[in-house]
Amino acid sequence: MAIYLSSRNAPGLKQFIEYRAAGHRAALITTAANALDDPELQESQVAQAHDALIEAGLDVDLVDLDDEETIPSSWRDYHVIALGPGDPFYLLHQARNHGLEYKFREAVAHGAVLVGIGAGAMVLGPTLDPVIEASRYAPQDGAYLEGLYITETLVLPHHNVERRAQAHAEIIERFGKHFPVVPLHDGQAVIVSSEGTLLIGAPTVAA
Repeated sequence: MAIYLSSRNAPGLKQFIEYRAAGHRAALITTAANALDDPELQESQVAQAHDALIEAGLDVDLVDLDDEETIPSSWRDYHVIALGPGDPFYLLHQARNHGLEYKFREAVAHGAVLVGIGAGAMVLGPTLDPVIEASRYAPQDGAYLEGLYITETLVLPHHNVERRAQAHAEIIERFGKHFPVVPLHDGQAVIVSSEGTLLIGAPTVAA
């Protein structure tokens, strides 16, 4: 099993898909963006992830866990399942409501590959508890923060933001002994597999 996790956009995703996926049918879960207050930001978050998948050569269905009509009857019909950016705490809550930790494992067992971008990358890991101080978002009181745990690797997106980088250093110090913690600049991604972790891409340089 190999999982692709990125901070923003999807560097090297096309090559990852060509090497790892059996086909090009993809589902993009857009739910993390639903919690954003700004409709324009919500739209841009979804568009950013959607465009990245299209550029990787995928045929993409949009799935919103808040809209039952968009949820597939079987995730095993997809070669790629992607989780997009936005609020990781909201995405985790909705993913658990739909039992996705089990459905994803079943899909992976039948050959699907998983892609996480931003919030989606964090949710696939072991827990969101360490990222509370680094995130602009906050969980609901009493929220269960154990991740979907498809991978033991916790990624920390947007490491290029100074405030986040400072918080990330503390997270790595506190939790790095318990599971792999990988900070990612925008423009970077990590591929996690039985062969280890492979960092790809390069930090985005602001114009």
